[in-house]
Order: sequence, then structure tokens, then C-alpha cells
Amino acid sequence: MSQKVLIDWSIGFPLVGVTLKELAKLSGGELKGADREVRYLTRLGDPRSEGAITYVTSPGYWEEFLRGSKDCAIVSRAALPSSPVDTGKSYIVTPGNAEADFFALQETLFHQSRYSKLSPRMGVGCMIHPTVAISGGVVIEDNVRIDAHCTIYPNSVLEEGVWLKAGTVIGGDGLEVKSIAGRRKKVVHTGGVFVGRGVELGSLISVDSDLFGGFTSIGEGTMIDDSVHIAHSASVGKDCSITACVDIGGMARVGNGVWLAPRTAILNQIVVGDHVLSGIGSVIMRDVPNHAFVMGYPAKSLGWVCTCRAKVGLTPETPKATCEKCGRCYQLIDGKCQPFT
Repeated sequence: MSQKVLIDWSIGFPLVGVTLKELAKLSGGELKGADREVRYLTRLGDPRSEGAITYVTSPGYWEEFLRGSKDCAIVSRAALPSSPVDTGKSYIVTPGNAEADFFALQETLFHQSRYSKLSPRMGVGCMIHPTVAISGGVVIEDNVRIDAHCTIYPNSVLEEGVWLKAGTVIGGDGLEVKSIAGRRKKVVHTGGVFVGRGVELGSLISVDSDLFGGFTSIGEGTMIDDSVHIAHSASVGKDCSITACVDIGGMARVGNGVWLAPRTAILNQIVVGDHVLSGIGSVIMRDVPNHAFVMGYPAKSLGWVCTCRAKVGLTPETPKATCEKCGRCYQLIDGKCQPFT
């Protein structure tokens, strides 16, 4: 077995040699506060804070920025209070729309090649069909199989034993549309895709790249059927089963051991807990707790399921129950299903 490339999930693809002073010059804004190194452009709700800059378009978001952990922002002048006080943070004041300037900067920095990239690598024992298109900056570990007419874009990682079936696309840009420099444009994506060990992806699947220098990710051992779409910056946990025609929205989070029925749709930024089971055609519009069985449009909780996917007879009147199929024990605590021994 050949030497593996270590991928640092916490770092992703940071900017190289970029400062607030440079961004202020590029955007035509005015820097307030100290100059700082900028490593990531992110949305306000993104958990990354060190070296991250976000954008603020309203007084409400300004207050959220002041309360949050991020130290840098591009701010619309209209979002600032009439008499700004010393916040201890750094921000670039723009006379226009901070969101438009933010995404214009992302596009400029991308085309200037200011984002870091992966070094390409091909493992041993791989089976790659001659019609496959593999871009530069792709890491393919040992014993990966890629069937006909797949496309792998830069900053994609396929761990050992991954299998991509015909026509699957990894790491393309998703459909994030913004007004940039007065034009309606698709936003360039600056991250990548991580596909964990032993994952199998069916035919005609699309897994979009992360939007802001991180990874869209699929955890080890997950199996995905045909014609599934996983949007930018989403994550799917370990050992999931995702059936045909499922759509997982941007920045959604799917836990471990989840089973999604055909035509399930998960909206953007929704969090689906571990060992959740969905019914056919479910549209998940709210966060779902661990072990919930959901179904419908919008999806509603219809009970609880075991790790083995058998139903568990928990109710407010029966707060403890044992799975009749495998014998695991569960209890309701504050309305949530939790295992116990």
C-alpha cells in the first residue's frame, strides 16, 4: 500500500497572503480597525472564525456580528449605527451592497489563484475507465473504482475503496446565484469534496463542491443509489443509505446511519440527526432529532426507530421501550429518543 495524503479537514483550502487592507482596496471600501490576515470568506453563521471574513447587510446582522466570534466583516454603510463605537473588530465599510461586494471579492480571489489547492495523487490498485475525466488537484487513494463517463473536479478526495458508477460528477459548482458587479451570476466555489473510505455512489450522482473553501463530505461506509444530488457545503455521515432521487440541500447536515427513502428532499441548512428514517417523498423542512421516523410534505415525525431501522414503541405514556428486532433499549428524555443499557 502506498503512502496516504493527510487531508486537514479543519483547514480546507484557505486563502494565501490576503489581508483586509488588500480586500478594502479591491472592493473600494474603507477599512476600520486593524489590518488582519484573511484566510476564509464565509457566511455569518459559518462556525469558522479565525481568519474568517463575512458580510453584513442590515442593522440586525451588524448586532449579530458584534455578538459573534468572527472579527472581520464587509459591511454595508446602511447597516451601521449612526454613531459607531469601537468594537475591537475590523470591518470594511462599503457604500454599496456588502453581499455583492463579498461575492465579487470571492470571484476575484479565485481567478487570481489565491486559494490553496490539493496536490494530485493516484493510489495503487485503482480501476479507472478510459472515458473518466479527472482534473488536476484530485487525490485518489488505493483501490478506487471509477466507471465510465465520470467527472472529478479539482480539490476532490476519494478515499480507499470508493466506487463511483457511470456518469457521476464530483466537485462541480452548485447553483448559488448572486448579483456580482451588476450581473446575475453563478458564484464560484472555492472548496472541494471529500468521499470517505468504502463509499459507493450510484450512477448519475452530482456532489457539488463546498462554496467557501471547505469540504462537501460523505462519510465512510455510506451507500448512495442513482440520481442523487448533494448540494454545496452539505455533509452526510457514516454508514448512511440514500436511495434513488434524493436531494440534499446546501449546507444541510445528515447524521450517521441515516436511511433516506426515494425522492426525499432535505432543505438547505437543515440538520438531520443520527439513525433517522424517512418515508418515500418526504420533504424535510425542519431539523430532525436522532432516531426519528419522518414522512410527508412537510415531513412530520411519526414515531421512533432503532439503529436497526425497526420501529420502537416509545410514547409519552411509555417512555422506555426495547426493540423487538435486535433488543436495543431506548427511552424518551425531554421528548427525544436516547439509547440506554
